[in-house]
Amino acid sequence: MKNSTIFLAFLILLSSPAKGQDFGKGLAALSKNDFATALSEWVPLANDGNTSAQYHLGIMYRNGKGVSKDYTEALKWFRLAAKQDNIDQHLKFVFMSSNINAQITLGKMYEDGQGVSQDYTEALKWYLAAANNDVVNVEYVPIVGNGLAEKIIRYRAASDVARAKFRVGLMYENSRGVPKDYAEAMKWFSLAARQGNANAQERLGIMYENGLSVLQDNVLSLMWYNVGGINGATRSKRNSEYTATIMTSTAVEKAQAMARECISSAYEKCGY
Repeated sequence: MKNSTIFLAFLILLSSPAKGQDFGKGLAALSKNDFATALSEWVPLANDGNTSAQYHLGIMYRNGKGVSKDYTEALKWFRLAAKQDNIDQHLKFVFMSSNINAQITLGKMYEDGQGVSQDYTEALKWYLAAANNDVVNVEYVPIVGNGLAEKIIRYRAASDVARAKFRVGLMYENSRGVPKDYAEAMKWFSLAARQGNANAQERLGIMYENGLSVLQDNVLSLMWYNVGGINGATRSKRNSEYTATIMTSTAVEKAQAMARECISSAYEKCGY
């Protein structure tokens, strides 16, 4: 919560008076449930092509916050945001994940049939669009005098892309829009896991536990369960407790040591 507050303040300070400041006012208003002000600030910006305003309007219509719930209107704004590579140049990278989040949200709406006919192929298209977003450049953009803000920006962009990769993996694992393909699922889960996605880390634990497209390996399974559990994956604790009961104490200790190394190396050294 502290980081979020600092990040919000940073966005407001960094934004330009012409457009970005208005978006910041809307964001501040939304945090106070002042939906009327948020709408009055964001609608002109969204109509002018501001990706973040478009995405947040979509959220308001999807959830019925300050407006009547309207999936058609939500989809309209999500599509506009999703089709943009970035937002206005004066705010480049600051709200970089809005278009990625719009793509993921569109994918989820098509996957669940929310406001549209259920369409796994269309869902996969949007998930892949988000998963293939290039966020490398964010590593090299100087953020004026605020190392924490820079760190948060990099983390947000990378974590949003990782979430999309996880969704693609699920589509292949569950045969949604594509033939079931555990090897392809494993590829996407691995990519997401090494960007810190806890759910993907948990799925890798399941894949190794059951030998799905990989050799069955309890040590690697327990390692990923431990990593995912530390990062908040909900089933990892229960799964790790069971897996540990069928392993020797030496093997458990090895998996735990590997999990520590995996986390301390920022997921670069995760395995034998």
